[in-house]
Amino acid sequence: MTDAGAGRSSAHHELVATASAPRLDLFIAAGLDVSRTQAATLIANGHVRVDGRAERASYRPNAGERIVVEIPPPASGAVTPE
Repeated sequence: MTDAGAGRSSAHHELVATASAPRLDLFIAAGLDVSRTQAATLIANGHVRVDGRAERASYRPNAGERIVVEIPPPASGAVTPE
């Protein structure tokens, strides 16, 4: 996927919850190799959907639920003159 006009792309990941899945933030952190804080931030900012709906970081996914994560592109590091 590409940002409109920015030329930067976001990463799209899909995970399927197992029967012993931990909290959503821990599940995403382990599945995508990111920190729990990064996973919680993605959840809080609306970049995570569980079977099409938003959930809290403390949510415990049920077996078979599809978790979609959109990791937005990094903020521009361009320096603009004053």
